[in-house]
Amino acid sequence: MAVYEYDSSYFPAASVFDMRIGPPGGTPIADLRILLDTGSDATIVPLSLLRRLHAPKMDQVVMRSL
Repeated sequence: MAVYEYDSSYFPAASVFDMRIGPPGGTPIADLRILLDTGSDATIVPLSLLRRLHAPKMDQVVMRSL
């Protein structure tokens, strides 16, 4: 079973973990600390990283937070 660190800078404290992102089979270009939300409907990656990866645009949606 995986154990994740809690970050108390969130209220309430939230599970986080460190992730590396890069092209498939390539060298990672960034290390990120991300929020682990098992009930989320989407994963959000900074646009600047997607551009550096030359990720293709697949769709466009409107998202908002409460």
